[in-house]
Amino acid sequence: FRSTLEEIKEADLLIQVVDVSDNEYKNQIITTNNTLKEIGVDENIPMIYLYNKVDKIEHYPFIPDEHSLFTSLTTTDDIDEICKLIMNHICKDWEKVNMFLPFSENLYALQKSGFIQEIKENEDGYYLTILVNERIKKMYSKFIID
Repeated sequence: FRSTLEEIKEADLLIQVVDVSDNEYKNQIITTNNTLKEIGVDENIPMIYLYNKVDKIEHYPFIPDEHSLFTSLTTTDDIDEICKLIMNHICKDWEKVNMFLPFSENLYALQKSGFIQEIKENEDGYYLTILVNERIKKMYSKFIID
């Protein structure tokens, strides 16, 4: 088990799934955080908290912040919100830009490098709203529109 946890040291983001229906959920968070500290996980690695099993509680015990989300993983209903939370953390230093990418350019390569938030196709190419880092922004600068 510990050898599996060793891989966590290389993570860019940690996701802690917490059973919020358990009265001891706060202690479970403390235990997990202590275990991470014991194996030498850098405290500067960002962590988000998915408070699962919200369908089994009568009321929310607190208001979630930008690092957490109440969810019920018994369905796929919350997948979009979970993905948004993850992307907001991974892409926090990225910039939202609008682009026009002609069909002659490789959309797939851009998809692998950025996070497309909106895409519309016309007869000449794609209008995109995309989150990109500085390097990708420079690479595609001639396609950026206002």
